[in-house]
Amino acid sequence: MSKAIKPITSKKDIDVNEYMNVTELSKFLKMSVSHIYSLTSTKKIPHIKLLGKKILFDKSEINNWLKSKSVSAN
Repeated sequence: MSKAIKPITSKKDIDVNEYMNVTELSKFLKMSVSHIYSLTSTKKIPHIKLLGKKILFDKSEINNWLKSKSVSAN
């Protein structure tokens, strides 16, 4: 089941509290910026690429991605 995509027509349509940029994600995950870029270029982390340059990360998608990487203890 996919979400309906609402077109972004202006900056007002983007809730900046729902997204992080590369630097913010780097601090959140305690990873280097270059490693974050590596994860995006290999499509190993969910991200949004705007106009070929700006990369944003949806906070809820990152949290779900982190949960999917969880390893259960035996």
